[in-house]
Amino acid sequence: IDRTSQADPTGFGLGVQQGTTPKLGTFWTYEGGTFGFRTLHLYLPESGLIMAIGLNSAPSEDHAMTLAGRVYDTLLAHRLIAEK
Repeated sequence: IDRTSQADPTGFGLGVQQGTTPKLGTFWTYEGGTFGFRTLHLYLPESGLIMAIGLNSAPSEDHAMTLAGRVYDTLLAHRLIAEK
C-alpha cells in the first residue's frame, strides 16, 4: 500500500487495510469474522484513537464500520477526541 486518497480510498495488504474518508481521514483497519460473528480493529493516526469492536452478525450483514462511525461521532460529541 503506497497511500490512499479521496480518489483511491482503499488499499489492502497482509490482512490490514488502509482507508481514507472525509470523516475519519486516513485510517488503518482489520476486519474479520466467522459465521455469526464479526470483529473490527480500527486505528486513527490523526487522533491516536484505537477501536476494537466485536459483534454478532452474518458476514452479508456487515455493519461494523457503520458502528465504528457512530462510536467516533459519539466520542466527538462528548469532546473525548478532537476533530481532525
